[in-house]
Amino acid sequence: MKRTLTALALAFALVVSAAAHAADPVDFTLETSSGSSEALAAYRGKVVVVFYEDRHHTETNAKVKEAVARYGLENKLQDKVVVLAVANLKGYDFAPASTIARQAIRAIASRFGISIWLDWKGIVIDKLGVQDSNANVVVVDKNGAPAWKKSGRLGDAEQRDLLTAVSAAL
Repeated sequence: MKRTLTALALAFALVVSAAAHAADPVDFTLETSSGSSEALAAYRGKVVVVFYEDRHHTETNAKVKEAVARYGLENKLQDKVVVLAVANLKGYDFAPASTIARQAIRAIASRFGISIWLDWKGIVIDKLGVQDSNANVVVVDKNGAPAWKKSGRLGDAEQRDLLTAVSAAL
């Protein structure tokens, strides 16, 4: 009986510890395509959908990006949800590669009328636990804690899961 209670107490402690750890807010500050620096914490109080991609995966989830934008517009979520594009530039932090990459990203940001954050050191990989050299989507809740993430191409079911996660995080 004592062993059972001890095992139950230990299991409960592990579950509580895991839940508390999963809810920990994350923060990082990165350079933006405009040349300024921004912190994820600046968006506390809003749900943030992070698209973290290297140059080989920018089109992997193009339909998902469109669906998220459409979902936000249809549900009038512009003041509640932020879509954050982050370029994985790990390995390009040396001259002249960094200059070329920065110029290319500024041109893309200008063409689409968006801000793109530049991750030269893989900070987002460490902070959000995403995969290097892949397309990644992460939902960060209003408190700054990762609530949902997926790496690779999102299928229809995973796209629905993403939109459900955004809705639940509101």
